Amino acid sequence: MRAFDFTKDGTTWVVFWHAVGAATLNLPLSADDVALYDEFAGKPVAVAKTAEGVSGPVGKRLYMRLSCSREKARKAFASASLSDGRVGK
Repeated sequence: MRAFDFTKDGTTWVVFWHAVGAATLNLPLSADDVALYDEFAGKPVAVAKTAEGVSGPVGKRLYMRLSCSREKARKAFASASLSDGRVGK
């Protein structure tokens, strides 16, 4: 997965994509802090609440708007995990 963060109008954004396929991104962030879009501020993409935070798709390029600091976003992505849904890998 590749990801880049930036700030626009005081809001933290992360653009990310899967380099070779698709998976589920698991982030240790509150669902209240996350909005995911298919384009920059385009159509919303669903994220799911989990016990550890949120999960959502990663494949094609997506944009995530965050209601947290850039530092917190970087820490969350650094500790994020990817799962592909296969059993017995």
